[in-house]
Amino acid sequence: LLSWPCHAPRAGSLGCSHLLSAASFGSADTVRVLIAARTHPAAELAKLEAALECAASRGHAAAALVLLEAPVGTPPRADCRNGAALVAAATHGCVETVTLLMRWRNG
Repeated sequence: LLSWPCHAPRAGSLGCSHLLSAASFGSADTVRVLIAARTHPAAELAKLEAALECAASRGHAAAALVLLEAPVGTPPRADCRNGAALVAAATHGCVETVTLLMRWRNG
């Protein structure tokens, strides 16, 4: 990646669809790499929250945890978007992810 051609697509060039895809498929390692490779300004927080919601709705607790533990400057939380991740996990019957989000939310 360090020798990636300068004209080739970069980690931030797809509007974070790569992060949403990785979260949707439950690839915690890929989510971790994508978060580490970028800085997330406040405008991108909604994309991190959407990724958390995607991971939670599909029961990918490991990917959700990576998003929850994102660096201090990128704080998606279990109660993001009025609890959308928690509602999505509960709606889809993802017990492990609901448990993770409830524990995270309650400290």
